[in-house]
Order: sequence, then structure tokens, then C-alpha cells
Amino acid sequence: ALLAAAIAVPIGLAAAVGLAGRRSLLTRAILAVPLATSAVVIGFGILVTYDESPVDFRAQWWLVPCIHAVVALPFVVRSSLSVAESIPQGLREAAAVLGASPIRRWWTVDAPLLTPALTTGLGLSAALSLGEVGASSLLTRQGDRTLPIVVDQLLGRSGDLAFTTAMAAATLLLALTSLIVIAFDSTMRTR
Repeated sequence: ALLAAAIAVPIGLAAAVGLAGRRSLLTRAILAVPLATSAVVIGFGILVTYDESPVDFRAQWWLVPCIHAVVALPFVVRSSLSVAESIPQGLREAAAVLGASPIRRWWTVDAPLLTPALTTGLGLSAALSLGEVGASSLLTRQGDRTLPIVVDQLLGRSGDLAFTTAMAAATLLLALTSLIVIAFDSTMRTR
């Protein structure tokens, strides 16, 4: 979840800042494709696309966090875009008049105003990654299963021990997701 958030947030934030002030419907539609597409379809597409050498990525450990980041990317872009569009251009111009370089303007004007969107994007992408089961069901291997996949596999077995273990794993998943949401919500309230 943390790796998926670390991938989705910078890309989503850069896309939102790049789209701010522009009315590119095609780019916005492309960035929203994971919302309209099932995660199972995305996972299946990756499975059949990257199954031949030299790009046989199906057994790589980083593939599942990358797919989770793709699923979370539209949420990060949507949470950041309105904030990026609401930054007054006059603040950037005033910083430029005062001699700030473009990088300095970014750190002193844009970054503090985008911090709530960044925090929201981190929380959303981490929570979505924890609960994502569609693409993970196709892409995980025996050694790197996600918690929702473990719950699903345990519920598929018969017996009280498997059911009890599945309920414990589901409770752990619920607690982790709740902890992430509460942590990022309290961070947003202190700002």
C-alpha cells in the first residue's frame, strides 16, 4: 500500500498540476480510464501484454504495487486538480517579481497549498491499495499475496479454522484501512 501510494501520488500530483488551467478533455479522459475499467480487466491486460520475453514482468514483485497505483491514480488526480486550479496566479507572479526562481516559487507557493491534496491522495491510494482484490487476484504469486487475496483463499476452504482465520485477516484489513483513513483525516483537520 505504501509503495502504491509512493507511485500514485507524485504522478497524480504532477498530472493535476500539468492539467490545472487547461481544458484538455482527452487528457482528463485518459487519466480517468481506470475509474471506468474494472481492476480485473487491467490485471488481465497486464497479464497478457507482458507475458513474452523481453518484457515478461508477470513474476516481478513490483507489478502489483504498480497496478494498485494505476487504480488509485484517478482518485489522486481528482483530489489534487481542484486545489491546483484554485492557486491564484498572482501569488506565483508576486514570488517571481520578488526574485524567486521557478523551483523556489513551487516550494514556497504551490507546495504548501497542495499539501492537503497530497495528504488526501496518500490516504486514498493507500486505502485503495489495501482493499484492491481485482487485479491482485490475477497478478499475485504464492509468495507475495495481498491481504484481500488471503481472505478470499481462506474463505474458499472448508472448516472452522479457515473461516476463523479469514475473519481475523478481514478484521486486520478493516483495522489497517480504518487506521489509514483516521490518520489522514486527523492530519487534514490539523491543517
